Amino acid sequence: MSDRAALVLVRGAIDPIEAADAPRWRRRGSGSMRGLAVAEPSRPRRIWALGLAATCACLAALGVAFGTRNSSFSLELSAGCEELSACSRLEAEAERRLLDCWLVCRREVMDLQRARMLRYRAEERSLVRDHYEKRDAAERAEALATAKRQQGEREREDAARERASGLEHERRMELERLRQEHADRVTERERTRRLEYLRLLGPQGREQRLRRCHEKTAMCEPLIVDLVESTTDKAERRALAELHERLASGLEPRPAARRAPPSAGRPASQPDQAAERPPLEPAEPATASAAPTS
Repeated sequence: MSDRAALVLVRGAIDPIEAADAPRWRRRGSGSMRGLAVAEPSRPRRIWALGLAATCACLAALGVAFGTRNSSFSLELSAGCEELSACSRLEAEAERRLLDCWLVCRREVMDLQRARMLRYRAEERSLVRDHYEKRDAAERAEALATAKRQQGEREREDAARERASGLEHERRMELERLRQEHADRVTERERTRRLEYLRLLGPQGREQRLRRCHEKTAMCEPLIVDLVESTTDKAERRALAELHERLASGLEPRPAARRAPPSAGRPASQPDQAAERPPLEPAEPATASAAPTS
């Protein structure tokens, strides 16, 4: 540039944009109005800048808060869940977060996948648990039914054993009754025969029979009873009873055993056995009789 120029500020102007004839920076020494005018920043631009800064601050605050919230939810997902209801709640929360998201939702998608995996595993555990519970219930029911069946079988066996024992006892009692009846019939028949024989002896023969019994033994009560019952004479009965008491108590001496005199051809030390042998008489009353065989 050949000519010298300088920029000067014309003071006293209000706003270079509001007034057309506002003072401008002009090239000194030039008479033309051309020149670069440097004005102050306008008010809308300042407002726009402040709004942008506020928006950025709000977005940053929301990002921090949302990140903190996402971090807590991620920690809850990392902790996992055991119950199906808790896993379903986490999945519903993840779906809600994905629906609320409108920008860069990769984290929400991953959280939803993790929540669904947790729910799937919880469902599997629940199915397995239900399966084992049903199996255990079926085994318990089967064991209970088996125990009841075995108890019923034992009760039936015990009842059958008791019935068999009762029948056996009844059979034995019946056999014992039959044996006793047979023994009573035999005893009564023998007693009847003895009484008939004692009736045939007469009063003197019955007295001699009582004396011979006392000569042999002191147990003559069965004989005196048969002798008393074999006669119908009261005086004879009284006499036999008195004789028996005298012989049993020793008031009347017992007659000595009779011995025959020794014969000429026999030594004196050997008595005559034929003389000592008493005449044939019926046997003493039996105390017991044989029982019939079953």
